[in-house]
Amino acid sequence: ATGIFVLMTFVSMWALVCASVIYAVEIDAPDTDFVSIPAALWWSMATISTVGYGDMVPHTSIGKLVGGVSMLGGILITSISVAVITTSFTEHYQQRVRVHED
Repeated sequence: ATGIFVLMTFVSMWALVCASVIYAVEIDAPDTDFVSIPAALWWSMATISTVGYGDMVPHTSIGKLVGGVSMLGGILITSISVAVITTSFTEHYQQRVRVHED
């Protein structure tokens, strides 16, 4: 349960940071879809959890860079969290096997 809590916490924090940055970068772009931080949060969650939904895209070069960093950060956070959860599961399983062998 701790690993999942850590995963959700880091994803939420990363999503909020990415949404704030993309909003600040894209707000002055013409025809932007990033009209508010909650709207940018939708984009951020879709970008972090997958490769995007496609309904909102950054138009500036810096915005596209932020999008790439958001994706890579999401992949990194997810992979580290899965490794922690897997290690925890393996340790608990090995303890259970040792108890049943004794």
